[in-house]
Amino acid sequence: MSRQSNDIGYMKVNGQIPAEISALSELQSLRLVGQQLSGTIPSSLEHLTKLTGIDLSYSGLRGSIPSGIFALPDLELLRLSENKLEGSLSMPPVSRSKLKFLHVYRNSVSHSDDPATLRNVLAPS
Repeated sequence: MSRQSNDIGYMKVNGQIPAEISALSELQSLRLVGQQLSGTIPSSLEHLTKLTGIDLSYSGLRGSIPSGIFALPDLELLRLSENKLEGSLSMPPVSRSKLKFLHVYRNSVSHSDDPATLRNVLAPS
């Protein structure tokens, strides 16, 4: 199995998440929990169409959550808690999404979507 199809969570990363991460086209899980990251979540993550899980919790990220992340066809888990993220969530209707777990607590994130869109998605810690 190639490194791209595995969880890369055990790598130590400092600084910004490089936009070049989108070259890992077979990546299924991005787990960079508790890293010393700076900057924002790169919009290039939306090109990683095989991602099923993203966990960037406790990592020092700032800015907004790129809306393209919610369009990833196989994404089931998105954990972004304990960062400095802000803005509004813009999610597709539940019927068009596989997203089952969304953790965004301890950020300044709101949602303006219809409550039915968020049904069975927003999960506590």
